[in-house]
Amino acid sequence: MRVWDGRHALAVLAVVQAGAQGLSQDQLAGAAEVIGRNAVSERGEKLEVIRQLGESGEVSGLGAALLMDRAGFRVEADPEVREAALLALRTVIEPRSRMSALRVVRCADPGQEPEPRVRIAALRVLASLPVAEAAARVLDSTRQDREPDASVREAASALVRKGLAAGAY
Repeated sequence: MRVWDGRHALAVLAVVQAGAQGLSQDQLAGAAEVIGRNAVSERGEKLEVIRQLGESGEVSGLGAALLMDRAGFRVEADPEVREAALLALRTVIEPRSRMSALRVVRCADPGQEPEPRVRIAALRVLASLPVAEAAARVLDSTRQDREPDASVREAASALVRKGLAAGAY
């Protein structure tokens, strides 16, 4: 178990205190210390910072980039952290950003993401984005030849029945 150092504790505290007030650049920098690509933090620290980023509801390029990095299994080994990062991403991602959508598409791809629950979280984000590639991935995930896991196909079908974001198709 890693010993908490003052820097990590302050970074987590700064993001927690920001809450619904929005996040300053300093607070986002503190979040980067905890969930950035090269950060070495405990699971609880990561989940708390991810939760606070999501609850901020503030569209942020840096916040989205941090969450997208944590959503990828090449950066983050823990599927619970990857899933939480994707769910938080829904509130901070620029909705019409094609590049952001393409990164999330990779998280929904069974060839890229091994965990079905993480792919389902990615599909939930994609269904909310008005980007053609996002809608295409959700639709592809309903097909057995494109998605091997029945629970993911069912979730994708439910999202299609509910309706994809306007302008995505």
